[in-house]
Amino acid sequence: MKDTGSEGTPGRHLLHRVNPVGTKLQTPDEREAEDLSVAKFYTQTGDLQGAYLRSQDAVKTAPDDPEAHFALAEAALKLNKRDEAMAEYTVCLKLDPVDKEAKQAHKALASLKP
Repeated sequence: MKDTGSEGTPGRHLLHRVNPVGTKLQTPDEREAEDLSVAKFYTQTGDLQGAYLRSQDAVKTAPDDPEAHFALAEAALKLNKRDEAMAEYTVCLKLDPVDKEAKQAHKALASLKP
C-alpha cells in the first residue's frame, strides 16, 4: 500500500496537511500561552464552556504550571463545578503560584468549603 498523501505525492505525511511546509510548529509554551489567552477572551465574552475547554488544554500542555490550573479552577467555578474547582485551586497552590494567584486561590477555597 502506498501513501499518496494530501497532494498525491508518495510519502507525504499527514502532518504536512495539518502544518503546511514552511510553517513553524508551536512550542508547548506558545501553545499554553495561546490557550490561556483564548480562555481569558472566552471568559470576557461570556463563553464559559469555551474558557473551560481551553483551560483544560492549557493544563494538558503544561501540567506543572500553576497559572493553567488557576485558569481551569476559575472556569470550573463559573460553571458550578465546585469539586473540580477546589481540586484545581489546590493543585495551583501546590505548584507555587505567584502571590496574586495564591491569594485568590486561598480566598476561593475558603469560600467553597462548607
